[in-house]
Amino acid sequence: MSEEWPVWGQNPSRTGHDPALTRPQWPVREEWRHDFAGRVAWDAPVVDSRGNLFVHVKMTQVDAPNFRSISSNGSLNWALKTSPGWGPCAPPPAVPDDRVILPDTPEAWVVESDTGGLCYRTKLHPSGVTYPFPVVADGRIHTGFQTFSLESGELLWKYDSNGPQRVIVIPEGEERPYPDGPTGVAPTVRDGTVYVAGTLYDGEIRFQRENSEEEGSTEERSSLVYSGEADGSYHDEYDEWGHIHALDAATGSLEWKTEFDTAIRAMTPPVATNDAIFVVDSEPRLHALDRTDGEKRWHVPFDVELISGWRPAVADGCVFLCAGNKVYAFDALDGAELWQLAFDTQLAGPPAIADGVVHVSTSNGMVAGIGVDGDRRWQLKVSESLRTGPVVTDGRLYVAGHELICLTGHAD
Repeated sequence: MSEEWPVWGQNPSRTGHDPALTRPQWPVREEWRHDFAGRVAWDAPVVDSRGNLFVHVKMTQVDAPNFRSISSNGSLNWALKTSPGWGPCAPPPAVPDDRVILPDTPEAWVVESDTGGLCYRTKLHPSGVTYPFPVVADGRIHTGFQTFSLESGELLWKYDSNGPQRVIVIPEGEERPYPDGPTGVAPTVRDGTVYVAGTLYDGEIRFQRENSEEEGSTEERSSLVYSGEADGSYHDEYDEWGHIHALDAATGSLEWKTEFDTAIRAMTPPVATNDAIFVVDSEPRLHALDRTDGEKRWHVPFDVELISGWRPAVADGCVFLCAGNKVYAFDALDGAELWQLAFDTQLAGPPAIADGVVHVSTSNGMVAGIGVDGDRRWQLKVSESLRTGPVVTDGRLYVAGHELICLTGHAD
């Protein structure tokens, strides 16, 4: 095997496509499945050039491994426990050459891909409590507003925005900054530039609820204690807006910055092509920007609450996006809708494109291949539940949920 899917989004530009990738040919059939023994993958695996797969699973047992290396025949190579695993997110690893970056909190592990042997540990996020979605380019690990040496884990640069920040005001009146500056932990790299999307916050977070013991009064509670709704309503008192920062990959210096009137999730990656950047905000809307200066070109709104994986895929002058239960295709130049195709339930993750076919999966266990012209080529029920979009390499397709499933096909 030689093809690979080494990072979330296939490549440092996160396009979900590579012209060299080969897809499974119809009729598609199951090759094997690997059971996670009660744990769940929330993002698709990554695949190295030898066909080994690496996946992060959310644990249901504190003493269970949360990272697995699985061979091309579905057998387990090795498994590691890098943290207690209580967090709500399970970002995928990255596979640069003969190493694997296992993103976790409070520290990430960088291990040998063959054995899982530890090379070093490093904190890939300043707070140590936010999961990064790392990408590797030119021997550097990029995690947002920080860049590290792949060889040693040494911090090479950190971008300081000196921007606005949230301040948490606890009931006794003490103020605690959290965090300082813009968010963003899923960077994209192309042609020596790092693109980071996220949200800027400005103001105080001061949660209040109705006091059930005294009508018409309110009781302050800190978001450190509670930040949802119970026995009344809570109010957060701060402004927020989205951003994309373009930073020099070698030095971290700012090339340009663009702001949006709505927030962008910190784990939302921009997708970069030769001349454009595509990103989805929390409205949700799909935006296209000029890659050289960040000028806004067009945007498309969606009447749904969820964009699957919050990442489009781009190929052959088209942008493909899974929103709600539909797959959409847009012209990359002007945002004109080319087609849409509906499924009977929510899409499970972002699309993967190979050899002129858009591959998608649904939350109720369906996998489908769609021509770039919108023609449904095939679909196959493989599970009762899927949590990830597909990954395609070497004529195989992988999807995951409570188990990792490998599909293959036959030549035409």
